[in-house]
Amino acid sequence: MNENEEFSGVTHYTHVEVQPGGINIQNVEHLYQADILKGLGIELEMKKKDNQASGEMPEDDRLARAIEQCQAFFWGNSSYTVLFCLLRDKYGMTNNMSMFETKVEELPYSRERTWICPKGTIANAMSHNPIYKQPLSKWKDKASPRIIILLEKLKEQLEL
Repeated sequence: MNENEEFSGVTHYTHVEVQPGGINIQNVEHLYQADILKGLGIELEMKKKDNQASGEMPEDDRLARAIEQCQAFFWGNSSYTVLFCLLRDKYGMTNNMSMFETKVEELPYSRERTWICPKGTIANAMSHNPIYKQPLSKWKDKASPRIIILLEKLKEQLEL
């Protein structure tokens, strides 16, 4: 992205160069509102992460059905972290854990779930399993088989 391109969404970046101050920060993972920064007179060179969102966020009904259909592949409440990461990386969902937990519990389910997503579930899972902090593209050889299986089943359900 160069300084002449219009951009008004929130995106994750891994490389920032502020000019003319010469500041170079690499491997950062923050949310920037590019038009606000431009308004402050800060010009950025941005390289998008390799897991950049590639689709529209699924509607609530689709999310609820996917969760219901995949409950057999969940092993505990922490399994919702796989869905959180999928929505974060593939659909560009805001990286807000508590908002996600609230949303999941408010979805229009048609039946009872075996596993729920109470407050603190995602943060707790991320602190116990660092793979969740990495982009999906790096999970293949590092994540446990149950994580990969659930990820694939959720993808299938969301893409129906």
